Amino acid sequence: MAFRKSFTLLSVLAARAAALDPSSLSVILPTARPTVTDNWYCALSAYSPYFDPPKPTGSLLSALQSYGSKLQESCTEKRCPYPDATSWCGFTTAAPTAALPAYNSYASSASVWWANHSSSAMNLAQECPYYWYDAMTDIPSTPGWLNMTIINAECLAGVPAPGSSSRIGSASVTFSTLSSLATTSAKPSSAASASSSIATSSAATKKISTDGTCGGTSGYTCEGSEFGECMPSKISPDGSCGTVQNNNGWICPGSGFGDCCSTYGWCGNEADHCNGGCQTAYGTCNAAANALTAREAPSSPIESASTRVAATMTTLAATRRS
Repeated sequence: MAFRKSFTLLSVLAARAAALDPSSLSVILPTARPTVTDNWYCALSAYSPYFDPPKPTGSLLSALQSYGSKLQESCTEKRCPYPDATSWCGFTTAAPTAALPAYNSYASSASVWWANHSSSAMNLAQECPYYWYDAMTDIPSTPGWLNMTIINAECLAGVPAPGSSSRIGSASVTFSTLSSLATTSAKPSSAASASSSIATSSAATKKISTDGTCGGTSGYTCEGSEFGECMPSKISPDGSCGTVQNNNGWICPGSGFGDCCSTYGWCGNEADHCNGGCQTAYGTCNAAANALTAREAPSSPIESASTRVAATMTTLAATRRS
């Protein structure tokens, strides 16, 4: 009786999470890089938690890989369409009987994970589409794993109607590639527990964020805060920023060094940081001054300083001669 109640609850959660229309799924799993420019604060968001769903392992992974490959065997393209839900949900009848207990366990955990992440994932993907796409494609297998999670949530909720929404564009990798990547990235449960303990211990020594910002010299962490569990952010840890200092892409707001990213790649709040040449993608800038001043950043602040000294010496020499 208890098992029946638990399974019913999982089915309800799966149905709620899987009820996404095609347009919503195209937001979650975009197939092309967005052309829009995200707000700078999108760099502060944590994306990796949304791309780390439960993954099948062992003989279940082999069975899923074999089944997926059969569904795609007629595809000759480099990027094959991900199987639609009506085809994919046939796994339970095509799979070896011995694999079904492991599949039910995996599908249940995947459904609960998606139920807990789907709403916030949709909000973040809509608000920050460029950063979302960038994070999603950082590892080639990520879209495939996320698609597999969503489609299995639909299967647990009940076999969808033909043409269900879970077929999204093209899979970035084949099922055989998913298999090899999963084998190299899987953690033993003991290692995962140890990693979790280390992370918890580390977080305990930091100050919990009160406003959603983290990182930088402030030492604030989002772990345990009301804003979500974030991974290390793009906030500058040493005052460097933008595309000049090793092209690190760090941003200044929240760093403690100042909110403007200068043309030389350093955070600060002085006019030299915020006026002409200020890197708008990595901090706040004086828009009026930037509109009036168009200049390219020198290769380094040291080179710029040397140039100014040389110019000053030349002027002094000319004055003495006159």
